Amino acid sequence: MASDNHDHLWEQIDTTCDQFELALQDGACGSIADFLIEDWPGDHRRLLLRELLDLELEYSTRSDGHIDVEKYARQFASDRDVLDNCISRHESRANRAARPAHDETQVLRQPSSVDSDDATSSVQIRDVGEFTLTGEIARGAMGIVYKAIDHSLNRTVALKVILSGKFASSEEVKRFQNEARAAALLDHPNIVPIYEVGKANGQHYFSMGLVDGHDLTSAVSQDLYAPRPAAELMVKLACAVQYAHEQGILHRDLKPANVLIDDRQEPRLTDFGLAKNLNVEATSDLTRSGQLIGTPSYMAPEQARGELDKIGRTSDVYALGAILYFVLTGRPPHRAASVAETLQQLLQEDPVSPRVFSPQVGRDLETICLTCLAKESAQRYSSCDALASDLRHYLAGDPIAARPVSAVVRWGRWCKRYPARASSLATAALLLVVIVVGVGYRREMLSTAAGWQPPTSWPRAASRRLTRLNSIAYCWRRPPPKHVMNLVGPGVLRSCWRKRTR
Repeated sequence: MASDNHDHLWEQIDTTCDQFELALQDGACGSIADFLIEDWPGDHRRLLLRELLDLELEYSTRSDGHIDVEKYARQFASDRDVLDNCISRHESRANRAARPAHDETQVLRQPSSVDSDDATSSVQIRDVGEFTLTGEIARGAMGIVYKAIDHSLNRTVALKVILSGKFASSEEVKRFQNEARAAALLDHPNIVPIYEVGKANGQHYFSMGLVDGHDLTSAVSQDLYAPRPAAELMVKLACAVQYAHEQGILHRDLKPANVLIDDRQEPRLTDFGLAKNLNVEATSDLTRSGQLIGTPSYMAPEQARGELDKIGRTSDVYALGAILYFVLTGRPPHRAASVAETLQQLLQEDPVSPRVFSPQVGRDLETICLTCLAKESAQRYSSCDALASDLRHYLAGDPIAARPVSAVVRWGRWCKRYPARASSLATAALLLVVIVVGVGYRREMLSTAAGWQPPTSWPRAASRRLTRLNSIAYCWRRPPPKHVMNLVGPGVLRSCWRKRTR
């Protein structure tokens, strides 16, 4: 029955979208709101809105390439998350289509925050030690990754160098070396390997395996993962992170941009710039209490609060759940206009169910994802291995270990998260009870004053009824004693005993 309802829903959505597309082609379309079915349930209406937005954005991009974000924001203020998701995917596709072919023979430039006339810090960099740079692959807050030729072994590698070059501070150098040491400890097929760490002409670098492919963000922007491929992908990532944990390495910055998809569609985990070695004393950690570690949309709540002593293996489990949410829905579990608003969402609001954005996601996979995204670390999977095990159960069609959160538990968590609001609601409920009781008492008093009198005292009548019922129930099990027969009447008890002994 649920499957029939689901099919019927998508038939209605397809029909509405066909009508809307015909109106777009004829140039007679007034507004998306004209095609929205307002009396639909909220989740169904959001699905229809997403499909209609995709159509209109596609036609807008084809015609003039301009997307009037403000118009949509005013029109769909209550569905901003759906709007942001659609616009970000269309902008990403438009940027890829307009991007020129990459020229690997271009002159590479090394940005620096310090101006210098020294030749080693000039804008042109072609060689780093025994490596010849042939093109830039990516850059982040701390380093740049180049495609390079390793002349000593005659192979092509990825070479990462510090963004600020020879002017890097001692803390930046320590972080850079910490990343190299952490990744060098790991030898796993789903983790990008480290080959060599060195320094040439004041430039710190390390070489690693070159992945011919793209990151997970780009893969999802092209098309969302279906539930089973998404689960299979996450099993491999969870096993890779579990292996890192067994070696004492916490990643602490798991996100789609740090997952590379190679030409065999295998995920490869990279960027251990914020990793922590649990086997090293805590005093060697380069972070301070209260400092944010990670990416706001994918960090665990304890990371958002800057509680370094609480960041552990379950923090990486949370990030894996956020990645699973992203590959299923095309958006992170929490995203707002600013970092501060995103962190506020992360700490105070539960993520929207992934089934809202992707109805084909099953209940079990939704439960696995939301279990990873629990606010309290004790409510998540205890390890990445437990997460991988539940994903395998899902893929095999077996029962999963995680259980959906009941409405009572959600209510309790909400009260704990918003004690002031919960107190106000409790006060309002108590006041409502007092009002109802008071109105009833007032009506009784008015009825009494008008001349109506109950046949007997209500408490006494209720007590007699209760005594009679208890006596009948007792007689159903035992022969009736004489004093009970005198109390409720011999006819009733004799009838009950006769039925019982037949």
